[in-house]
Amino acid sequence: ELREVRFIEDPVFDFSIQMEIYLDKVMMFSPVKPFGGLIIQNTNIAQSMRALHIILWKTLKAKNS
Repeated sequence: ELREVRFIEDPVFDFSIQMEIYLDKVMMFSPVKPFGGLIIQNTNIAQSMRALHIILWKTLKAKNS
């Protein structure tokens, strides 16, 4: 498998959206009804969201752990 997945397994943190960060853009969308989404093009927001992703990634356990 070419990717690693990590989950937040705490009912207090209910993430029901998907988020992608690419260059200076952040895309968020709901894959369940009601469907919706947005794209934010802003370097500062993208850098901040990327930093949050890195912090979470480092603290969460790998799925196979």
